[in-house]
Amino acid sequence: MSAAEPAATTQARTVARRVWDQLPALVVASSVVCAAIVVAVLVAPGVTPTAVVLWALLVAPVFAGLVGVTTDVLNGADVRVFGFHRYVRHTVRLALASAAVPAVAAVCSLVSLEVLHQTHATITLVPLAVSGAVTVLGSLAGLLALPVAVRVPSLRGPSLALFCLRAVARRPIPVVGVLAVGVLGLWAAVTWSASVVVLVPGPFALVLVLAASATVSGDPVWRLLDEEGSTAPAR
Repeated sequence: MSAAEPAATTQARTVARRVWDQLPALVVASSVVCAAIVVAVLVAPGVTPTAVVLWALLVAPVFAGLVGVTTDVLNGADVRVFGFHRYVRHTVRLALASAAVPAVAAVCSLVSLEVLHQTHATITLVPLAVSGAVTVLGSLAGLLALPVAVRVPSLRGPSLALFCLRAVARRPIPVVGVLAVGVLGLWAAVTWSASVVVLVPGPFALVLVLAASATVSGDPVWRLLDEEGSTAPAR
């Protein structure tokens, strides 16, 4: 590998090599997320308040575990193929906390939309707009919170939420792109074939971790937090 080779190409090859070396662990973790999605869709199909709550309670915890696996893989760690349960155990509270705000806001949006459809009352546009905005912002901050908190385990609660909101406001494009990729993947699964969902979780988690790194890079606060996280004991 020549010294003149672009840094981006070198990083891409490093990522590809690490993903390939730890592919079995990623496939196992991704399969668990796929199973959770299938259960959620079968129990509560469509976009309903029940479906939103079920996704937050069932899919979010295992997806956070997949983010933990992906983060360790990209950091060069040797991940056990059947050690996924350890990641879920360490990230379940983080996942539920990150999903709570956007899930509640999404439920309020769906209820407001139904009230608007039934009554045609203009006043319902106010709670619909507010809950919709909170849903989007909460989803962006909640997605970013997963890889950030996995990297810095001591960052939790309001401090994590404020840091992620600040990071999204400072550099929103990477996280917005990740959210768009996730929505596109789900749309493809619903429109074309449910089998597409098998291909979504793993690449989505990989893109999320890389996008989170791009979002927080260059932030002086993140440099301090990252140094703290690097000294934390391994999971």
